[in-house]
Amino acid sequence: MSKAPYSSLALVAAMALTGCATASIVSVKSPAYQGTPRSLLIIAALGPTFQSHTLAQQPPDDSQTRFKRKISAVLRACGISPEIEIVDGVATPAKSDGSAQSSTPDAILRIQAVWATSRGMTAFHLDMTSGTGAAVLWQADMSFHAGGSESDNGNVLAKTFIGQMVQDEILPQSCVFL
Repeated sequence: MSKAPYSSLALVAAMALTGCATASIVSVKSPAYQGTPRSLLIIAALGPTFQSHTLAQQPPDDSQTRFKRKISAVLRACGISPEIEIVDGVATPAKSDGSAQSSTPDAILRIQAVWATSRGMTAFHLDMTSGTGAAVLWQADMSFHAGGSESDNGNVLAKTFIGQMVQDEILPQSCVFL
């Protein structure tokens, strides 16, 4: 049995004690999927760790804002057209109210908070399907521990899954975290 899962947990626990946001991720890519999406709809139900303030009181650098800004910048820089929806509850596409993308994206990435603790631990399940939802292209499970500032939390979350998608060859090597 590999000691890698225990090493990852020890690293997350050690970094959590230092006050920095930390994350670990495991993923699997469909062997049939080759290529990179040109457009990507991201639907994220980030859970209580990433709850935003009301719009009138929302600081310009909270976790959700930083998360959206960073993801958009990275994807645009590597030639992918992103649309990002932050939702409460379950990560499903928005109703046709004009906020959803007008055409079918190449792929849909759902980020769903599965559980969270009052101490900032959150588990996420991520799955990327074809734009029609007919085929699962990539899946991942991520553990996240909030720490530091709200903007740090959003950056760590974004950097972790973007890095894994590059490693799994879902996104091109040119997608570097800015």
